[in-house]
Amino acid sequence: EKMLKSINLKKIVFFIRNLINNYGILSALLFPLALQADNCFITAHPTADPAPSVFTYNGITKAYFYCTQDKIGLSGTYPIDTIHCYSSTDMYHWKDEGCALDERHVPWARQGYHQLWAPHVVYLKGLYRMYVPETYSDGKFYNFMATSTSPTGPFTAAERLPGLDNNCIDPFCFIDSDSSVWLSYRHHNGSDLGFVRMNDSGTAVTGSISNSIVNTGVGLGYKEGSWIWKRNNIYYLVFAFQPNNQGNEIISYSTSSSRSGPWTYKGQIMEKNSNEFTLHPGICELSGKWYFFWHGTTFGGSIFGSERCSGIEYLTYNTDGTIKAMPKTWRGVGIPKAAFDTIQIDRYSSISKASTTAISYNARGTEETGWYISNIADNSWVQYNDVDFTPDPGHVIGSVVARVSSANTDGSIEVRLNSSTGTLLGTIPVPSTGNLTTWQTTAPPTALITEPPAGVGNLCCVFKASASGTFQVNWIKFEQKAATGIGMNDFFLNDREFSIKRTNSNSFKLNLIGQTENAALGIYSANGREIKHAIKYCSWAARSVSFVIDEKNIVPGIYILSIKNRSWEYRTPLFY
Repeated sequence: EKMLKSINLKKIVFFIRNLINNYGILSALLFPLALQADNCFITAHPTADPAPSVFTYNGITKAYFYCTQDKIGLSGTYPIDTIHCYSSTDMYHWKDEGCALDERHVPWARQGYHQLWAPHVVYLKGLYRMYVPETYSDGKFYNFMATSTSPTGPFTAAERLPGLDNNCIDPFCFIDSDSSVWLSYRHHNGSDLGFVRMNDSGTAVTGSISNSIVNTGVGLGYKEGSWIWKRNNIYYLVFAFQPNNQGNEIISYSTSSSRSGPWTYKGQIMEKNSNEFTLHPGICELSGKWYFFWHGTTFGGSIFGSERCSGIEYLTYNTDGTIKAMPKTWRGVGIPKAAFDTIQIDRYSSISKASTTAISYNARGTEETGWYISNIADNSWVQYNDVDFTPDPGHVIGSVVARVSSANTDGSIEVRLNSSTGTLLGTIPVPSTGNLTTWQTTAPPTALITEPPAGVGNLCCVFKASASGTFQVNWIKFEQKAATGIGMNDFFLNDREFSIKRTNSNSFKLNLIGQTENAALGIYSANGREIKHAIKYCSWAARSVSFVIDEKNIVPGIYILSIKNRSWEYRTPLFY
């Protein structure tokens, strides 16, 4: 109210108009991320040994995903030269931050042997500290620390950590609630977990290496990797486990009331990979949600060959603090924005009478690396859960396109809301692209017959085909348009004079030049939709109207107030 008294309201109106007109530009600035994806969530490169950390840097809290990158085409066991970094604020849009550490920049490393292994990064004593193993000239693994003033690096390698040598791998730095610093790692005997006290800066071992072996609660079978955290006074220890020392690794966990144990085995979290022996865990919490990172070739082998890639699942707790087992999913986590993102329906939540085919990493001639929906039969469908259908202010979701390949023109895609029998948003005709290996985006965009309501909902694509296998689909992309009626293009007052005054918490009086009898009063959202029953009651006078907001049907925000009769209409922002 003080602002309205001291500043000309029309100036505020034009400021808001410019803000909304440029909102698309603002959106691009807010989300300048190069990658958007589900499992596996990075398709440009292999990503193994996932090590997520959450840091607040320059006032912005992000998840930073550190990983090794198996070198494509090189011989040997997991040839790795670099530690890479990606960042995200929502676990769906990822920015490639580049190489955080290169083997060539580790002076004492055994150069050319491609043996830089699983890292972990923490923030401690003013520096971002990366713990990572590398081979030395004697051919054995040694742990060392690399530091940076930025979470994205580049990290500068320091000397080896004394005592953590002779094939100790998979270091994990745990900072407890009392600020004490600990390091867990696979012990050099190759069959036990080590856990040792570090100094306050994490630069040296102060505990006893010889007495550092921890009983994980499973007896024989601990294999590698570890992740430790504390929640509600329960310590959690997650690790790769090989039951009875047979078969591929699974991920299991134990709990304790003390960081030093004894640990009680609680069971399996994630099943083994079918085509890859290792299965590496990483856990973090962002914005109140917990996430579980893992790697394998289940979703990446057909793209990268035998090289590994990482996926993300939600980690959830039972009421007693135990962890719910989680499957590996194609969908992964994160919520795409319908008006902004390409929705990869090939990363489905559920599917019927169709399948997914991978596009080889080395076959990018006709399409990007990734997957597509194939073997489509008539009335087959794919459901993709959790899409944010909220458009930019002043806009509505108006049309949709798809990325397709087809051998004929008999196919179509019904785009539905929530399920295969849900509200029909629109039907996309599938054109012939000549054959199934030639891809194109449908054009012109298909206008929606129903606008999806703002908010998060499920997307379901139902396929119509005269014969099985006649077309394929990669992704769906919605497009927005300016709202009709009371909308961005014309929601501002003409030059007639007016004044608006708040008379109570939810009461207003609008004074106008001219007669207002027989006029209708309405309140609209910024995207042009009328809010029913927003006005509790109103009273008219010759040159003014008083009205009361119904607080049950409207929340605080900026709205559009419309006063109109047959020959004219006033529109003005309403700050409520």
